Amino acid sequence: LTPNTVTSKNVSNSDVRLLQHTFRNQKLTIHTRPNLGYHESATAALTDAMAEGWWEGYDWIVRVNPDVIIRDDSQLWDIMNHDENATGILVNCIQSVAHPVVHTDFFAIQPRVLLRENLISRGSAEKNAEKVFTNAIKKSIVGEGNHRWLDAARPKRMVCRAGFERDMRTTPVLHYHHKDVSKETDNFNCPIPF
Repeated sequence: LTPNTVTSKNVSNSDVRLLQHTFRNQKLTIHTRPNLGYHESATAALTDAMAEGWWEGYDWIVRVNPDVIIRDDSQLWDIMNHDENATGILVNCIQSVAHPVVHTDFFAIQPRVLLRENLISRGSAEKNAEKVFTNAIKKSIVGEGNHRWLDAARPKRMVCRAGFERDMRTTPVLHYHHKDVSKETDNFNCPIPF
């Protein structure tokens, strides 16, 4: 969890209370960090989690930014529970399957296949979070053919936002920005307690 602005150092109590309420019947651990900026914070969320062992003991982890909504989890559940070879459920930011760029605001992976040295790349010349993550999983997940694309959430244009320009009623995952969608979302309420 990062603060709303680059200069702010504190996450508000209301942010924490909202998370605690939303996930009140779930195991919840909240980690806070200063906001390093768009790509740097997205990369730090991955590298810090790996470096500090946040994922140890989990079969699958699902990373979802606050502005990403999982509308239909049936494909996720089906893959996680019935596809023994799958180790990653991903959204490709671009049309090319030969040279994918993996969306970092949403993904599901089995952390046991991540190579620590590939993911912890602080100080890397590459700053784009999607490219850093794509390179980190290229060998251990994509290169092994153990990834599954959520094609119905792939953006229609080269905008790395799940569900971009897709029908928000049918895309399973939506990276939601109010300005990008029609008025049909006016009654869209989040968060929904689990």
